[in-house]
Amino acid sequence: MKTRWFYILVLYVMSCGFVSAQTLADSIRVQLLVMSPGEAVYSAMGHAALRLQSPQHEMDYCFTYGMDMRPQSRWRFISGQAPAGYLVAPTREYMKDYMSEGRGVTAYELNLTLDEKRRLWRYLDEHVARGLADSYDYLHHGCALVCQQAVHSVIWKSVLHYDSLPEGLAQATQRDRVRRCLTEAPWTDLFWTLIVGTEADAPCQTEQKLVIPGDLLYAWQHTTLTDSLGIERPLIVGSPEMLCATCYQPQSSPVTPARLIFVLLLIAILVTFGEWRWGWTLVPCILDILLLTIQSLLGALQTYLLCCSSLVATSWNWLILPYNLLPLMVLLFLRHRLKPLLWAAYSVDILMFAFCLASPWIPNATWPHLLLVATFLIRLNSHIYRLYSSKTN
Repeated sequence: MKTRWFYILVLYVMSCGFVSAQTLADSIRVQLLVMSPGEAVYSAMGHAALRLQSPQHEMDYCFTYGMDMRPQSRWRFISGQAPAGYLVAPTREYMKDYMSEGRGVTAYELNLTLDEKRRLWRYLDEHVARGLADSYDYLHHGCALVCQQAVHSVIWKSVLHYDSLPEGLAQATQRDRVRRCLTEAPWTDLFWTLIVGTEADAPCQTEQKLVIPGDLLYAWQHTTLTDSLGIERPLIVGSPEMLCATCYQPQSSPVTPARLIFVLLLIAILVTFGEWRWGWTLVPCILDILLLTIQSLLGALQTYLLCCSSLVATSWNWLILPYNLLPLMVLLFLRHRLKPLLWAAYSVDILMFAFCLASPWIPNATWPHLLLVATFLIRLNSHIYRLYSSKTN
């Protein structure tokens, strides 16, 4: 969320407070807002929010959920301690950010009863009053998920039925849906695969799969509510209302992770050939330092996420096999001991080969990771052969 939204929330609470849900007029209107993807990493999947209006009281507010985007909070994301919660802003003010970014905003009317609308307004008021009291949980409390949680909390006298969902959504995991959404954002997809472990691959209920605003919209457009008398009604009615036109269209960069790492792989092959054929020394040394730096940084990230971070879905990630601190530790402590160094190199080699062999069954073993591990293996096995030759001689 933008910083000014925080100050709008403070003024909203301090100066006017929340209007009691019981005093609202019968003309309460509730809309689901769906925003198109943006350029930033955190907006690559789009956004969803709820808009509530009471024309009689001249009230028109957007209730949005997300992580506090102030700089000091962004650094706490990896630790799992980034604050998050509901914020409220007047719709006109809320639209300014999306208009400036060229992102489209479309509103869809929710077919709720008056009592349900009142309860929803009260529910959102209470959660806004809590402030940024949550730790950001993109897998269980993302923007789309909290919108459906809010609606579910106020329709307790009705039963929600998904009439028809495509097999790709009904049978998918949370990781499947997110990766499908990020086909035009390969760098964001790479970041997602790095930090999200096996929890995103576990079977879950349909509601838990709707982590993408587009999926939530599709599901709600094919959803009916059945009340205690057996009367059915669609959840979304009327025609969509475009609040902001879409000017920004995400485009795939020609420099994708897979292409960049493939070039690095070709360089590693050429350098290794030059090392053995023409006796190159300086270029292989520079390349090895670069690769060790990349591997150590990724290893430090995976080790921190696995052992120290409370970020959701980091309890286990198969990328710890190729990305760990073992190569760095080996270089620091065993570089002058030939036999232990050779056995340690064998261990690293086995871990990386095991990752490649098991990749068809590892959901986040994507092409960028496989190409990078192949690059590591070429240089590692070159060193293993040299060490083995030194030992036998």
